[in-house]
Amino acid sequence: MTTDTRVLLGAKDTVMSAELVHGYEAYASDVTLEVVDHAAHFIVDDRPDVVRDQALAYFGDQRAA
Repeated sequence: MTTDTRVLLGAKDTVMSAELVHGYEAYASDVTLEVVDHAAHFIVDDRPDVVRDQALAYFGDQRAA
């Protein structure tokens, strides 16, 4: 099974880090990591604009496929 995975990570997150995301590639066919400025662990609260834009872009791509 293939799974596209998008990871949004807050640049100020003290719980998760980009290093912890490495290795997920073994479980998904396409892993994309974006580090988001001016956001911490609760990225949806800190940067709802980025989460919205990324979700619309991702699901929009899926509808076009």
